[in-house]
Amino acid sequence: MIRKFFIVSLVLLGIASFQMASECFAATGDALDQAKQNVISLINSGKLVEADAATNKLIADFNNSPGIDETIQQIAEKYRIVKNYQKAIGLSRYVIAKRPQPNRAVWSQMEIVMSNMLLDNKESVRSEIAALSANYSNDPNLPWTLYVLGEQCRWTQKYDQAKELYEKITREHPKTECATKARIALINSDIIENI
Repeated sequence: MIRKFFIVSLVLLGIASFQMASECFAATGDALDQAKQNVISLINSGKLVEADAATNKLIADFNNSPGIDETIQQIAEKYRIVKNYQKAIGLSRYVIAKRPQPNRAVWSQMEIVMSNMLLDNKESVRSEIAALSANYSNDPNLPWTLYVLGEQCRWTQKYDQAKELYEKITREHPKTECATKARIALINSDIIENI
């Protein structure tokens, strides 16, 4: 009888612990999302000093929370959109350093490349693309990431950089869907250059 009571007590304790942990994580997720929305609102309204302070507080408060890497990545993208490229680069480097999981780190590395493209820093673009290719060579998202960067170059009329990226994809990832798209983009970029 005591054994049965002990087992039932353990099961009930486990269920209660799971419910409390779930509620805690949900509350953390909601609070993290609210903090992110606050930062994005400040960025969108041009209050960059306040946005910087709110970003730093968000990182301090939620540094070990699930979803922090994605949140910081989204904030970095917002900073890039408002042309605060150095802040976007810094936040992206934070994600890479603190959360080296390939799926987040690849996109953060792409954010760094895109910000450097917009800064028109060709040498940094080349070195960051080299780092991207070297550090994430086995990542299945790499060809797509390189293709997106090539498209970014093409949209901003940086045809030489776009051509380099498309050639890199066709050379290093020839059997991917992105290689096919890159070949088409190369044909189109050759047409553009010859007009």
